[in-house]
Amino acid sequence: MDWRSAVLATGGSVCSFKLVNALVGRLQAPQGACSKAWKWRNIATSLVHSSVSGSWAVISCFSLAVSSRLYVGFAVLSLLVEINTVFLHSRQLLLLSGRRNRPAGSATTTTPLPPQPTMAYRLTSLLNLATFLVFRVCTLGWMTRWLARHTEHLPRFVLALGTVGLGGITAMNAVLLYRLLRADVLTDTRTSGKDH
Repeated sequence: MDWRSAVLATGGSVCSFKLVNALVGRLQAPQGACSKAWKWRNIATSLVHSSVSGSWAVISCFSLAVSSRLYVGFAVLSLLVEINTVFLHSRQLLLLSGRRNRPAGSATTTTPLPPQPTMAYRLTSLLNLATFLVFRVCTLGWMTRWLARHTEHLPRFVLALGTVGLGGITAMNAVLLYRLLRADVLTDTRTSGKDH
């Protein structure tokens, strides 16, 4: 790739990001997210970015592997993490817009019923956790196993870079999984008002 192509690709990416951000900025933030409209716009832009670029990257890498018959499975697997990112951003948008719980209902007795999680939030949370386990935990586990089994075939710099990179990503994902489990599984979403 020559420098002109690199500049064109970078410029196109920046312009695309600015365009998506401007279009999302024209949308009115949901009522619950008005106090954090900038955060809602940023997460919505990230959701569009994840959906478009993540899908495109996975498809293009897989196509390259098939057409060139080169082994790029490691790179393709690392891109599968992007599938979960769509659900992470969707969950954040639901939290920011105040659509985690339905309003508290009234029971036949004098005690009001506690708020219940919305169907959209429940479904998004379930898909988020399922895709997290499949596309983050299993994928990173396989990548770590592959790196450990092929240490003698890799240059030291590549091995060090892969080990440090995977170690950092695995640690971040462990913290993220703990926070998701604590927020959506281990606590009662009907009474928890804190956004995670």
